[in-house]
Amino acid sequence: MTVRITRRLLVEHGGFLYDADSYADDLPYWTTVSIAAASGTRSVPHLVVPYTLDCNDMRFATVQGFNSGTQFFDYLRDAFDTLYREGDPAGLDSPKMLSIGLHARLIGRPGRAACLERFLDYVLEHAGVWVCRRIDIARHWIAAHPPASAP
Repeated sequence: MTVRITRRLLVEHGGFLYDADSYADDLPYWTTVSIAAASGTRSVPHLVVPYTLDCNDMRFATVQGFNSGTQFFDYLRDAFDTLYREGDPAGLDSPKMLSIGLHARLIGRPGRAACLERFLDYVLEHAGVWVCRRIDIARHWIAAHPPASAP
């Protein structure tokens, strides 16, 4: 219920290209949001760029999480390797997205920052990889995969 209300408020008040209040998928997706209109309600498409809990530095602060930068690096590398193998080299038919949740107060610690740097170096050794921000993903998705019907 709260996601539906929050999403409606985001769309009604505008200025938000997407939200990330979902763990429902690995790739961005469109949903429909019903908002108030002069004639009652209307439905508008809204982009969701899902968030992740598994590839997330918050696991440094939880039970059964990561207790070293090496564990975080290994987990991220394994996730990346799996998605890279499954993906389409041309990027046309099987897009893959590895979302990584980072928080300055957690990943910003020296030992953890080193594992992130090592992971980014590893990823950039591979062809066809795009390291970007969530806003960049949203803009790409809107351009490459517009909603079925425009608002």
